[in-house]
Amino acid sequence: MARSVEVIAAELADREAIRECLAKIARASDRAQLDLWRECFWPEAVDDHAGLFAGKMIELLEKSMPFLDKLDGTTHFMGNSLIEIDGRSARVETYVLGCHLVREPSRQNVIGSGRYLDGFERRGDEWRLISRNLVLDWFMNVPAEGEWSQPHFDHKVDGARAPNDFSCQFLKMGSAA
Repeated sequence: MARSVEVIAAELADREAIRECLAKIARASDRAQLDLWRECFWPEAVDDHAGLFAGKMIELLEKSMPFLDKLDGTTHFMGNSLIEIDGRSARVETYVLGCHLVREPSRQNVIGSGRYLDGFERRGDEWRLISRNLVLDWFMNVPAEGEWSQPHFDHKVDGARAPNDFSCQFLKMGSAA
């Protein structure tokens, strides 16, 4: 059954807060900003990351940092989000495309497509994740070939981890590394 415009309009601020939180998570992942990640999850939040990890979100984040250091870069594209708000909780399905440039043992692009099934909780005036399940729909490995795949290909501004990425000076949020 279609939802009324009045109901959706009443939820717009909550929906925007949830979408902003999702965008911050993607930024925190790609810039390797643990402090920004922590702002997006309640302390007791849990994650089941497509069977690769299941447990407290903070443990996943801390274990991810050494893994991220082994990559030349990542990009997480957040796509369609379906948001169901029920009072102070929400269920959200968001499509994600994650691109990871792996340098060892040989340079390759690992591209994965999936969906985050997130439980959000509102405490006070703030929405954060309380649970996450990653559903992995597909992934592929593609050799990083050609001059565009080489690091520092005479770009004026190369992407980097925090605090060296240009966006860390451009945006105030998540500026602490």
